[in-house]
Amino acid sequence: MSVTYFLLIFAASVMASLSQFLAKLGSQKLTSLFQPGNHILIRLVKTLGILFEPHLFFAIAIQGIVFFIWVKILTGTELSRSYPIFVSITVVTTMLISLLVLKEPPSYSKFLGMASIIIGIALLFSK
Repeated sequence: MSVTYFLLIFAASVMASLSQFLAKLGSQKLTSLFQPGNHILIRLVKTLGILFEPHLFFAIAIQGIVFFIWVKILTGTELSRSYPIFVSITVVTTMLISLLVLKEPPSYSKFLGMASIIIGIALLFSK
């Protein structure tokens, strides 16, 4: 795998993580949507409101961009190598965002998992 494709995978992974972060922020503003007891029409109107929540709108837009980057990646890489690398980098960057920005509690298992993933990425990237 060339460095160019690895950088594309890395960029797509970081963007996917950013999308997840934005989705998390947007979802926190929509907790009333999932409260029991609301009439079905009220739920429908609130569900349509998801489209206008800025964090969720940009999360969806970023996922669309990631899709087109991913299609480009697939034109020049093996799926069996590129997809595990993409998912692994996405997991690590999402965990880092969760720990650093969202202040989710750290744990040894999270750090051990990230270290294992990074070793796996290195193995997949090597020939």
